[in-house]
Amino acid sequence: MEGSEIKIAKIAADLLNDIDSKIDIVLLGNYDVFNANNVELVALVKKIEEFQQSPQLLDNKLRRFIEKLLNSYISNVLEEDDQKKILYFGSTIGLIFYTFTKVRGFKTISNCLSSTPALLASVSQRCSLLLGHDFSVTWQETYLLLVWLSILILVPFPLVSISSSLPETLFNLANHYLQFSGSENDAATILMGRFLSRYDNVIFLNEFLQQLNSKTNEQWTKEKDVIKIGIFKTTNFLLKIGKLQLLFPFLKILLNIAILNLKTSKSTMVIGMCIKNLGKLGVIFLETGDYDSVEDIIDILIHFVGANDTSIRYYVSKQLSKIGKRLPLDMREDIFLCLIKELNIPNIPNLHDEFTNFSSIILLDLQVDYEDIN
Repeated sequence: MEGSEIKIAKIAADLLNDIDSKIDIVLLGNYDVFNANNVELVALVKKIEEFQQSPQLLDNKLRRFIEKLLNSYISNVLEEDDQKKILYFGSTIGLIFYTFTKVRGFKTISNCLSSTPALLASVSQRCSLLLGHDFSVTWQETYLLLVWLSILILVPFPLVSISSSLPETLFNLANHYLQFSGSENDAATILMGRFLSRYDNVIFLNEFLQQLNSKTNEQWTKEKDVIKIGIFKTTNFLLKIGKLQLLFPFLKILLNIAILNLKTSKSTMVIGMCIKNLGKLGVIFLETGDYDSVEDIIDILIHFVGANDTSIRYYVSKQLSKIGKRLPLDMREDIFLCLIKELNIPNIPNLHDEFTNFSSIILLDLQVDYEDIN
């Protein structure tokens, strides 16, 4: 444990109490106008940020903090008519929530959020209303709402039973913020992935993927990288959480758009996300017995093992390992021989013995520079 971590650990209890009291002060403040430089608000943010070295020390009171924020948000924003009050509390709570998430992480914070189904309509409505506001002022509140929606959307009954327009509203919101960079894009990715993974939203899954599949090479080339990153982060998450029965009719579309963007994109981030998509698709095609598609994916991945960018080689090694360790020994040998040929690696003695731990070899051999290999 480093010195700064030890220091925080010693004063954690006092810091948590300070944060608790400062949240109360800020939430009882004068709401005539939102001011990000408000002395109490700035002090609260700084107290939270002191936990960046040891964020887990927040956990003793984290749920209590988030519940306070949400309860205040519900009563002072979702159930309020005074626009000045709504603006103050929306922006203030959004800033505090974002700070907690920045320090403690999306997953841990989202586990503290209320999943009451009755809130789904009002939270989505508020998020829609913010589309017409100055995003430089409302982006942190928007982030809060998108994260919250990604939890509320897990309700175990059809979304149309809440409102007939709710599915389209959620789809449009997620689609809109997938085109943004930053934290709101991350939240929109989770929201869209969970939305499309629901069986009652298969019509939107079809619309989303068919729209992507209809793009030409030229259209993909002109598309902004931030939009492509949002798209492939979404499809990657969808492949991770979606049921095979739901995704099966769309697997070839997902394969096609990933391959197309690998051919047209020069962005390391886009290429990396496409490679991660291919890895998940390769595993799924193995499960379904589509070995032709598995072979196509392996050929494409091997083509990228000599990429100049270290991160791309890392992505490739991870995905080849993921697929390779599920293959019979003779097929692993074939892949490894292709890798040796592609990278111009000298002959290795006792080659057969090397295949007993295929994933380790892939991770080792593909994360070195050409100078180290030759």
